[in-house]
Amino acid sequence: MRIPFWFIVITLFACGNVYGQCAFSLAGAVKDAETGEGLAFTSVWIKETGQGAYADSNGYFILTDLCQGDYTVVVAHTGCEMRNFLIHIPEKSRVIFSLSHTLENLDAVIIRGKSIAPRRTQSESFLSGNDLSKESGQTLGKILEKIPGIAALQTGITISKPVLNGLHSNRLLILNNDVRQEAQQWGGEHAPEIDPMAAGKITVVKGANAVRYGPDAMAGVIIIDPFELRDSSGWEGSMNVSAMSNSRQGLISGRIGHRLRGKMQPLSWQFQGTLKQGGNIRTPDYFLKNTGVKEANFGLSAGWNKEDYGILVYYSRFHTNVGIFSGSHIGNLTDLMAAFQGTKPVVSSGFSYEITSPYQNIVHNLAKAEAFWKVTNAGKISLILASQHNLREEYDSHKPEVPSLKYAVNTTTADLVFEHNRRGNWMGTWGLSGMTQANRMSGSRYFLPNYVNLTGGAFGIERWRKDKWELEAGLRYDYRFLETYGLKGNEIVTHSYRFSNVSGSLGGIFHASDQLHFTFNAGRAWRSPGVNELFSNGLHHGAAALEIGDSTMKMENAWKAILTTDFQAAHWLIQVTPYVHYFENYIYLAPTGEVALTVRGAFPVFRYKQTQALLNGLDYRARYTLNPHWEVESSGAVIRARNLILQGWLFGIPSDRFTHAVTWKPGWHNHHLEKFFSNAYFSVNFRHILKQTRISGEQDFAPAPKGYGLLGLEAGMEIPLMKQEASLNLACDNLLNIRYRDYMDRFRYFSDAQGRNVRLQFSIKF
Repeated sequence: MRIPFWFIVITLFACGNVYGQCAFSLAGAVKDAETGEGLAFTSVWIKETGQGAYADSNGYFILTDLCQGDYTVVVAHTGCEMRNFLIHIPEKSRVIFSLSHTLENLDAVIIRGKSIAPRRTQSESFLSGNDLSKESGQTLGKILEKIPGIAALQTGITISKPVLNGLHSNRLLILNNDVRQEAQQWGGEHAPEIDPMAAGKITVVKGANAVRYGPDAMAGVIIIDPFELRDSSGWEGSMNVSAMSNSRQGLISGRIGHRLRGKMQPLSWQFQGTLKQGGNIRTPDYFLKNTGVKEANFGLSAGWNKEDYGILVYYSRFHTNVGIFSGSHIGNLTDLMAAFQGTKPVVSSGFSYEITSPYQNIVHNLAKAEAFWKVTNAGKISLILASQHNLREEYDSHKPEVPSLKYAVNTTTADLVFEHNRRGNWMGTWGLSGMTQANRMSGSRYFLPNYVNLTGGAFGIERWRKDKWELEAGLRYDYRFLETYGLKGNEIVTHSYRFSNVSGSLGGIFHASDQLHFTFNAGRAWRSPGVNELFSNGLHHGAAALEIGDSTMKMENAWKAILTTDFQAAHWLIQVTPYVHYFENYIYLAPTGEVALTVRGAFPVFRYKQTQALLNGLDYRARYTLNPHWEVESSGAVIRARNLILQGWLFGIPSDRFTHAVTWKPGWHNHHLEKFFSNAYFSVNFRHILKQTRISGEQDFAPAPKGYGLLGLEAGMEIPLMKQEASLNLACDNLLNIRYRDYMDRFRYFSDAQGRNVRLQFSIKF
């Protein structure tokens, strides 16, 4: 189905954006950090706009007529340490500020604030606060689908990874707590080993970010920021509990943090942990055997922060067992072809929490040490050292007692960054980065060789700002050495590769008016082929497919240009982001149309290929506020990806997708109702995914599934519980229990997607 240009234009101007009008409000309370009592008549004002208010006798306040954006909220009370708080509107609409009394320690009072980072010259979107909390239990890939331009590449329901503007894996960098996530991310069914419940904020930056973060950031970067350490003495924490009807999944996650008093006041620490378990997924008509999941994750951090220097240490462990749908591992060619052509799986099942072969056991450990120094009249120096150990064991039904494949990758990274002070209209960032990585693979069968990967890079970014203009330019050089070790007969065969190149970017922001802003960025990036693209040769267990690499692969080169238009007025905000991305030597995994019979069963065959490619598309998000009670939202993503050599379409690109929603906020007129059931909302949404018709020139194993539409409901409210801030959210996905298959699901060949799912979530902060 072709989408006429006039339809997109009308859609954009018929709706409004989720990201900001000048009709937002910030409500909350100011409390004593030690006793939890409200602080009467506290002064609360916004530094950037000058808007302010005094809290009432119970510490409650409200600020109205706020626009979308980042703000510094200054909170002051007699006898307390004045504090600055960084908030983002509209993510924050209700907050609790805590102040510590300092009368007995006047000689030790330090006023601390956090500066707002300059706005990036790439398009960026955020998820934080309640937006993340109410999605608890979902995978990271599914959570990020709420941002236009991101789809989920799935291997069944329990495994998904984000796809940004058609690109994923080694072209989309994930930065976890300021450390590049390094694991076995090359696999389509190798989901990020990150606990979304540990994230305080997620930022998606679109556009080539290779200059700042390295060659892997060709499409953009996903930044996972943990909850910040407490910056005043006292305790704080939160608990999140959620349940899902489909898979009967339960999750509990908690966080507790503390900052010491007196001479040890610069020291603060935090602990976070998550437990999660779910059983077999159900489609509208049947259960999917062996699709359960079990997780146990935790993270611990501690920091010593002074005015001019600080140090932070962090450790996290992510551990999950994920079942692989039994119906994807077929015993013979006849059954495989029947699965491709049938409407139901070749295996049947009821509900169970049991996880049997085939399944994956994954453990990811991250240790990090970070330090910063502020050099007088110069700037700030930051050093981050990190070590990651990733273990992945894949068990199949042939020999379930031992892993058929075992991967163990150890990665050490170092980043040294200098941010110089503003000099006139100029400010900038310069840095060095390095990485060593060794991956050892073993098991009862061969898929990839062992390898060693060494990389190093240097970059510089300068920014100029004056009046309505902000311009930024950057340049980076990277070198990568790759050596593989494989067994051929009784001999060890090695292959060595050396890659090096330059990345560059030029971007800017033009503030045409208070309501209209343009953000543009153009960049050049490159990427060396991954080990899987060079040397895959065998059954890729989780994907239930045979994959074959090509050791003659060349370096990818890419050029991307992206423009974002932000318009905001009293009731409207419209955000439109068109982009174009050209690739030289684009690497992709293509179905061959062949099937192969192995000792472990019958599987489709895929092969890595290279071509010249052109991807262009448009993301938009809009919202119109009719009045304080009603809002209409719309978002969508359209992408066209051409194989320029074959004069056809690229395989594995998301189809056009749109989401529309209507939200009602009752706004209680009764003061007691507003006090005990505040920020209540009811929302109806419709998600429309079109059929992917642009797959010419490929020999797929089954036709692309039909397009589909899913109806959903959401409702929620905030509840003061034991003088603490609590929220309750209820959602229903696929309300009508529609039967469908998604083109971006590798298991669409074997089964339908998930049926109706009711999600209940409760969280409390203290």
